[in-house]
Amino acid sequence: MLRREFVKYLTAGAAGQFILPMAGANAASTLNVFIIGGGMAGATAAKYLRVWAKRLAIDSLVSVTIIDKSDNYVSNIMSNMVLTGEKTLTSLTYSYANLKTKYGVNFIKGTVNRVDLENGWIYGQINNTGPTDIVMNATPFNRLVLAAGISLDYSTFTLNVPAQVYANPYDAVPHAWQAGAQTTLLRNQLVNLKAGNHVAITIPAGPYRCPPGPYERACVIADWLRVKKPGSKLYLIDPSQTADGRPPVEPNNFGHAFTNIHRNLVYVQNAKLTDLTASLSGATKLKTLSIAPVNGTPGNAINALSAATALTVEVANVIPKMQAADLTRSILATGGLDADSRWAVVDEKSYKSPVSGVYVIGDSIKSANQPKAGHIGNQQAKVCADAILREFSNVALYDAPVTNSACFTPVTTALNRQYGARASWLTATFRYGLDTDNSYRMLKVSTNIESPGAPSKDNFESMKKWFTSLMQDVYS
Repeated sequence: MLRREFVKYLTAGAAGQFILPMAGANAASTLNVFIIGGGMAGATAAKYLRVWAKRLAIDSLVSVTIIDKSDNYVSNIMSNMVLTGEKTLTSLTYSYANLKTKYGVNFIKGTVNRVDLENGWIYGQINNTGPTDIVMNATPFNRLVLAAGISLDYSTFTLNVPAQVYANPYDAVPHAWQAGAQTTLLRNQLVNLKAGNHVAITIPAGPYRCPPGPYERACVIADWLRVKKPGSKLYLIDPSQTADGRPPVEPNNFGHAFTNIHRNLVYVQNAKLTDLTASLSGATKLKTLSIAPVNGTPGNAINALSAATALTVEVANVIPKMQAADLTRSILATGGLDADSRWAVVDEKSYKSPVSGVYVIGDSIKSANQPKAGHIGNQQAKVCADAILREFSNVALYDAPVTNSACFTPVTTALNRQYGARASWLTATFRYGLDTDNSYRMLKVSTNIESPGAPSKDNFESMKKWFTSLMQDVYS
């Protein structure tokens, strides 16, 4: 696939396959959909429920409400560029105003604490102040869409942070995997480094949000360190192991970048964080990471760091193990979670949960093939919105919905005098169908396609267009 074709295809995905004429919605009935979470998946579902309801001339029967704890959405996509100073959080912040004024989406700012599924009531705190367990919806919902994203699990390692080093122990290891305050915290820690100080990034065991994300972050921070903090190294600790020592995600692009561009990046495979201790050395805050092999003997390492060692750095970006949002797991505890009670199970034909009246989209779901990423959340939301309207309109579900996963990845920054700002891309397409185990799910119908050759300046420019197009599709 040529890059220009890829860019054109990015936000089409599921959108062209939907919406048949209404077969028989009961004029006396109404569809009252509440969506918890206004991120890429939740906001897309809300918008397209209203857009397609209007196209079917049933918009007077379809009420859609988003509940989110914030007035705005801050994009995780491109947030690694905030760490290098190339973007600001303000430039990645999107308002719900258009969803409300242009499409008639209702919005409630607040924090949901629990849901009465039987009677359709949502309980929580309005505007994040006052009573914490009041009814948030004036009328009961008859469809609930959970798009609350992920929660983070720190139980896989021991964290020892004395109060005199960090009052909040987790400030010692900012994840910056949910854009906002954590992004600013990690950015400030990087800026405060002295030349020759070192950085470590730990990758969690999968599945996790945005598979290329840790490798992208390692690239752009290593590029920034080379210019801003001469002599500093970045250690990337990866539990994965590959036969050729290249990253498991975008092996051509990241393998090229790690070997040929970022000579200050030390990439260690088959390695996991077991303990982290923060301490003071004068005014310098140090973090000592205990690293152990995941399986057997230490794995591959570029620039020769053993995967069984103690590593001392000044900044530790620990990306923890992930699971569905705590609220999602609480609501679905009666039968909507996988065997480990970590991820939501759904029928990927509609994203309907086994729990009656509930749909789940975005990063919270368990999927054998689809990655957890903002672009794929946008695609899943359209499939889900279509399925909800078809069910309400007494129309059969579409037999073979299609989604596509798309991602551009910055690999160097504008600071790089040799390369300039360059990026790579990756895409895959999925279609609902019968798998080899006789179960139905989203199947990968095209293998992961990487941008050919080394990352390019053209890709970096196309990345801007892709991001603008995607965010307009959701919030404009």
